[in-house]
Amino acid sequence: MRAIKVLRAEAGLTGIELGRRSGVPRETISRLEHGHYEPTAPTLQKLARALGVEVREIYLLEEQLDAPKAPARSLAGQWFRTRLGHDYLALPDHEGVRVVAAASSIDDVVAIKEAVDAERDVAKSFFEDHDPEPELRASLEMAVGKHLYWRIDLEKRRQVLRDAGETAVSSNDVRLVAAF
Repeated sequence: MRAIKVLRAEAGLTGIELGRRSGVPRETISRLEHGHYEPTAPTLQKLARALGVEVREIYLLEEQLDAPKAPARSLAGQWFRTRLGHDYLALPDHEGVRVVAAASSIDDVVAIKEAVDAERDVAKSFFEDHDPEPELRASLEMAVGKHLYWRIDLEKRRQVLRDAGETAVSSNDVRLVAAF
């Protein structure tokens, strides 16, 4: 459990010191920290008490440490976010589908459509006025190439919301097929 190692370091304790405070052998602490095995409930309670935390906090921290890290923003994503405050066209396809499916009203769909159109327009204008680095150009062109797919998916979502009268429609009620 890497969480034990993190909490031990935050407390400024060595493995030996944590072992003394908790009554858990240093070797056991080392094996736990390196993921060689899971602690028993009594061992985890001793370690939590010695670290001044609840057992639940150890598990929550472990979940955070195991959570997948968000991928770094693409060049286009950074570029759009800096200029417009959003980066819909640069989102990975699966995230784009989630954004569209999460639109719970026609107003939400219209707002996303306007943002997507703005990203396309700003990028096209930038191409006319500048000669960007090849990497940025390629990233922006790929993002702008998704514009039509966004528009199609947003129109499908708008129609679903219109047909449902915008009542009680959630992302779980709708299964959008992405055209990406």
